[in-house]
Amino acid sequence: MTFDITPTPGAILGRTTLNLSRTAAYSLDPIDQVINAVCETFRISKHDLLEKTRQQHVAWPRQIAMALASETGDFGLRYIGERFGMKDHGTVLHAKQRVQDRCDTDKRSREQVERVKGMLA
Repeated sequence: MTFDITPTPGAILGRTTLNLSRTAAYSLDPIDQVINAVCETFRISKHDLLEKTRQQHVAWPRQIAMALASETGDFGLRYIGERFGMKDHGTVLHAKQRVQDRCDTDKRSREQVERVKGMLA
C-alpha cells in the first residue's frame, strides 16, 4: 500500500497533518474482503454477520466467512475469532469443520462457498 504524503494547509499553521490519499495499489484487509463477499452473496449486512446470533440465516454465512478467513493470510484463529466478535478460537475451528462437513454432503452449500471464493479471486 502506498500513500501520497503531502502537507496540508493545516501544516502551515504548525499543526502536523498528513494527506493519506489512497492510490490504485490500495486494497482491503483480506478478512474485510471475505466479510464483504459473504455479505454480498447472502445479502446480509456486516452488522448482522458480526452480531452474536445463532439464527441460521446469519450463522451459516458467518461460519463460511470464518472458514475462508482462516485460509486467507497468516491470521491466527484467536485473531479471526476476535474480528468476528467472539473470543474463543474454538468457534473458528468449529466453523471450519462445519463448512467442510456441509460442503462434503450438500451441493447447495458447496456452491455457496464456491460463489464466495469466486468473488475473492
